[in-house]
Amino acid sequence: FPVFLVSAEQNPEYDWIIFTDNEYSDRIPQNVRIINTTFDWIQKLVQSKFQFEIALNTPYKLCDYKCAYGYIFEEYITEYDHWGYCDLDIILGDINKFITDEMLQQYDKIGHLGHFSLYKNVKSVTMMFMMEDFYTEVFSQDRIFVFDEWNEGSINKILLENNYLLCYL
Repeated sequence: FPVFLVSAEQNPEYDWIIFTDNEYSDRIPQNVRIINTTFDWIQKLVQSKFQFEIALNTPYKLCDYKCAYGYIFEEYITEYDHWGYCDLDIILGDINKFITDEMLQQYDKIGHLGHFSLYKNVKSVTMMFMMEDFYTEVFSQDRIFVFDEWNEGSINKILLENNYLLCYL
């Protein structure tokens, strides 16, 4: 995690919001915001966004919800043109060498795997996970569907089937 933070700091054009119940007392870069909370709070927040009973019994199940983070955490991202997610066990290089302003304008989603993805912060893109009813099955069952990547009815398939632009990284 400390190495991730150093790599995040080297990308000052990007901000990270990390919800965690882990205590971290070392220096946090200016572009990283840590929100100390509990898994119980996350479960309640996610449930509050859906009219059906969700399955979120383990933190690993959050992987299936990644493509809905723009909706779930919408109050935290209102000021941004894009939102996304990444794993915290990666070391970021210079993101701007790989993701240009032109790409950010052109593509609705950048990245096709769950370790790093960016979405345009517009309602049609943020809500696209709801374009097919399959998300209710994904969010109401304990098993992992890999909804954030490639699987039956995954977010990338929904994106492509509905003529959104996906940039593979």
